[in-house]
Amino acid sequence: MSYDNFAQSFAQSRKKPWPDINELMEIGKNIFQENLGEVLDVGCGSARLLPELQKNFQLKKYTGVDISGELLKIASNDHPE
Repeated sequence: MSYDNFAQSFAQSRKKPWPDINELMEIGKNIFQENLGEVLDVGCGSARLLPELQKNFQLKKYTGVDISGELLKIASNDHPE
């Protein structure tokens, strides 16, 4: 079964950041300071990580890739930039 078959409900169930995201962002800040430059998010789904990255870092470019074309459409609609 492909994620395309249930992309909408999958994306809706993942609107909030996962519980460990604050710890991950702090680790990232210690390593990269405030500037991540370019980010490649493999398996990005609906790009749930992007808002947290934007909130915590200066991004020059974010590229998300995923096997599900439908999830990429949702990501593009939610984050047109």
